[in-house]
Amino acid sequence: MLNAKISDVAGAPLVDVVDGYVRLKAEGMEIETRPGRVRILVSLNSTLIPQWVPDKLTAKDVLVGIGGMCLLDIEVVSAGGCGLWGAQTRFHGNGRC
Repeated sequence: MLNAKISDVAGAPLVDVVDGYVRLKAEGMEIETRPGRVRILVSLNSTLIPQWVPDKLTAKDVLVGIGGMCLLDIEVVSAGGCGLWGAQTRFHGNGRC
């Protein structure tokens, strides 16, 4: 099973993943799920996103992020393997998911 703890730059907990179960620890986030995948979304004006990100994204297309911006994407990529995708990181685990 996947276990992970995700916090903001100040160390405040945001997401807790224990044995594959995802729990949000902060306000302003939304979970989108389907079998084998969990995405955590926030609005573009969230304090969890640096202001330069929505500025750059919406400069070229004002509709970017209208459905929310993905902070974290967890997906089963193979039997017994999973992937974690974040804003600046990508991690593929070989452990059990």
